[in-house]
Amino acid sequence: MIKLSMHTMATPELTLDQSIQLASQLGFDCIEIVSDERYACGITNATPDHELKRISAIAADQDVGIVGVVPYFQGINSLDAVERQASIDGMKR
Repeated sequence: MIKLSMHTMATPELTLDQSIQLASQLGFDCIEIVSDERYACGITNATPDHELKRISAIAADQDVGIVGVVPYFQGINSLDAVERQASIDGMKR
């Protein structure tokens, strides 16, 4: 069965909690969460485990699944090998 997912980057001005609530209100089955420190609608590699658990609980309470985390590391296409590898490593965390 195909599920309808909302990417939190559709709501860059909202917090992640608000994005989850909106996805629920709009009838989405699940969300994809951006991983980028520049956006309130996402998480980062430094987001602590207790916060990730809290986010998971909010999504469960709203009956919205979390289908994935989408990293926004733009350096993966860099011609500089060190910058490119740093982005690749960041995506894998």
